[in-house]
This record gives sequence, structure tokens and C-alpha cells, in this order.
Amino acid sequence: MSLKNLFLFALCICCTLSTTASASPEESRAVSSVLKVLSRHFVGDLKNQKEPWGKAAIIVSVDDNLDQDLAGFVKGEVERRLEGQKNVSVVQCFQCEAVRAQSDGNTIVVEKGLTNQKLAAEIAQELGLDTFIELSVLHTGNRLSLNTKAISISKKQTLFQRSYKAYARFLSNKSFLLGVDVGPAYVLKNRQNGEKSALAVSAFLGERFHGFGQLGIGVSSIFTVSEFKFNQASGPYIGFNLNEIFGWYWPWGEMNLFANPGYSSSDKGIGVLMRGGTKFKFGSFTILSAEYQTPIYSDNPNKKYPTSAALTYGIEFY
Repeated sequence: MSLKNLFLFALCICCTLSTTASASPEESRAVSSVLKVLSRHFVGDLKNQKEPWGKAAIIVSVDDNLDQDLAGFVKGEVERRLEGQKNVSVVQCFQCEAVRAQSDGNTIVVEKGLTNQKLAAEIAQELGLDTFIELSVLHTGNRLSLNTKAISISKKQTLFQRSYKAYARFLSNKSFLLGVDVGPAYVLKNRQNGEKSALAVSAFLGERFHGFGQLGIGVSSIFTVSEFKFNQASGPYIGFNLNEIFGWYWPWGEMNLFANPGYSSSDKGIGVLMRGGTKFKFGSFTILSAEYQTPIYSDNPNKKYPTSAALTYGIEFY
């Protein structure tokens, strides 16, 4: 092997290795769980296509800020779900993702994949392909997208094109958070001085766990005009992220259920209040939280803790 060819070979190897982006194992698992759902949606739509795609090669690209090994995961997931399908059969195309280096004497050009139509046509003819299926994984803001396109080689036209998106706030590696919610409350029972309207304020401090939800400490208070602060309670907070638990990955946000039993103390005795409800979130914002709080224990029969309902809005800090 000549020195020039050896240099080109080494350059190809370096280019291949450099495409592997560093990512935490937790992040890769989280992204994989979302991509599994998006791949399932894509294959489900593909099965409904009336026109057969014949022999197809799958080409996958992954955003630079994600783990590049996800390309193999997505490809394997789609191939596995397409096994036994009548309208399409997957053909392995290693040339479609190969790294190539060329030199014109003065300049060395390194390319990966199908970089021009001529090369694509040659590979398609060699393998007897009918369709190229292009899949690209993108991470933009709070969304993870799987963009899909199927191109007919003989007709030179697009057979199918669709983008599947999911809300993916967990791609932030930060898990420690502080949340604050504020909103109007309505006192249902044991009103102070007969007042029905109040202001509900609550805070949460703790950790976020992907695939589960949040664990930490919750503090809540209700404020009125006559009695500035009552029903103040603090205790363990547990939140369940339903989207991550059940794989309901939506493009517009997430839904959480939470429970926050709290200890309350005053000169009239001590009590335990239970607060719970549901939250709809988008990004760092709580779009709407519907919650209910009621006493479950009091050591003083004369101490009447109010029961209230509230609609609050808030923000989380990481």
C-alpha cells in the first residue's frame, strides 16, 4: 500500500471515529425510549401505504449533539418492525453509509454516505433496490424529531414524507429542580371568616428521574385578605410523569400526577393535609395545574383545616 493510500485509509478511520458524540448513558436510554415510539408510529403509517415500496435500503442520520450510535438503534428498530411485511423488504446497504476519501492531487475530500445521484443510482442498480428510506433524528429545543422520507428510484419521486415529533425536555442533563406555582383558589369547607376566594402558592424542591417523575419536598400555603396565611403545610412530594411512564410522547408537552402530604403546625395543634392533582407542562412552564387539598388528621378537634381547590400556573428552575 502506497503512503498516499495509507494516509487516505487513516483519514477515513478518523472521520468515522469522530462521528461518535459523547452522551451520558441516561440520556441515550431516554432518547432510545422516545425513538422506539416514533419508529413504531412510522412503521404503522408505512403499513397503510397502498403502493408497494419493493426492496428498500434504510439510511439514518443523527443530529451532531446526540449519540451517533442511535443511528444503528433506529435502523434496527425499523427493520425489526418491518419483518414479514408484504409491501416492503429491507436490504442491507453498507455502501450507503461508507466513508470515502478522494484526492485530485492537491486536495483530499472525505465524504460519507450517498453524496450524489450518480453514486446512489450505481448502488441501487448493484443491489437491485426500488426505494431509499431516509430517516433523520433531530433535537431542537424541547423536541425530538424523526423525519422520514421514502424515495422511489425508478420514478425519481417521493413516495412518503412525514415528521414525527415528541416533547423531550429530559434531554437536558440537569435533574435538580425548583418549581413554583401560583394561582386562584376556592375554599370549599371550613372557611376563615366566610371567605371563599384565596390565593394558592406552592413550591417544590427535588430531583427529576426519567421514566418516573419527581421526588422531593413540597410546601404549600393559601393566602386570604382577612387571614394572610393559613393551611401552610410541608412534606414529601412525589410526581408521576405519565408520558414517560406509558410512552405517551406528545409534541406539545407532558402530563403529571402528583401527591404532597404535608405537616402543618400552629399554636392550636398539629395536622396533616393531603394535596394532589394533575399538571400539564411545556418546557419549564406549568401551563395549568388543577389541585385539591384537604385535611386528613388533626390532634385538636377544635382546629378546622380548610378544604380547597385551586388552578395554578408556574415555572421550574434547573
